[in-house]
Amino acid sequence: MQRTALSLSTVCLGVLLTSAIASALEALTLRVDFESDPVGPYTRELVKHDWGQVVWVNLHDRAHIVLEEQARSNRALRIAYPSGAVGPSQGGGQFIISLAPSEELWFSYRVKFGEGFDYALGGKLPGLSSGGDKYTGGHKPKDGDGWSARYMWGKGGKIVVYLYYVDMPGHWGEDLSLGGVKCVPGRWHQLTQHIRLNSPGQTNGVLDVWFDGKKALARSNIRFRIGEQGLIDSVDFETFHGGSTKEWAPTVDSFSYLDDFIIAASPPDSLLDRGPNQAPAGTARTPPTPQH
Repeated sequence: MQRTALSLSTVCLGVLLTSAIASALEALTLRVDFESDPVGPYTRELVKHDWGQVVWVNLHDRAHIVLEEQARSNRALRIAYPSGAVGPSQGGGQFIISLAPSEELWFSYRVKFGEGFDYALGGKLPGLSSGGDKYTGGHKPKDGDGWSARYMWGKGGKIVVYLYYVDMPGHWGEDLSLGGVKCVPGRWHQLTQHIRLNSPGQTNGVLDVWFDGKKALARSNIRFRIGEQGLIDSVDFETFHGGSTKEWAPTVDSFSYLDDFIIAASPPDSLLDRGPNQAPAGTARTPPTPQH
């Protein structure tokens, strides 16, 4: 009798574990850490291999997989921003990742600006979007059929969310403060973004951001869309200096490093975990111009 009860308990435990593992895998939509990529140029073929459904790629030979001892897999994606370069055609790079349309998603990655990085007036970093890069560059989504939620760095490495959405107040995207957090050159930081779309006819969309595991933005009053359109359907992977005028350009060749991208339907622990290779915010580690 005891043996039968023990067997039943073991079976039940196995079922529960299997269910938990299946749920975790279902929640994790995509993870990219460049672990299997060869060191060298990050080619169009590698982008498609890593990310799956890629709409287009414009990296202009400025993206490379490099050895990086502080990266989780000892590899990271390095992006180059040549001196004097403004906009994605001259510096940085872009690609658009197509996602299964959804109403709620989490997006997380780690970023490090290299020692001596020239932030100049500012630039862009990747974020979730609806419509790829359709609603960037001064194109306001007045019909409520899309939006974009990239980040921007500003002077001194200050980070904000740069949001294009139906109710944005001006011609260009709106800066949403993260409380003055800054990226320090030579130090890894983690950005985690959570978006839940507004219900049709309501202004209850959610946008949360964590910086190095600490909540930096909590909004629950955003109208991302009109009606049932504007689903989360893409990652707008953009990073470059600008703006559009020469004042935005770096004065020296500069580099950023990106790693450990996670796209998930719910927040696995790793989204908010700084991990062993990342310093907490503020901790030292050893080792009205138009915007687009």
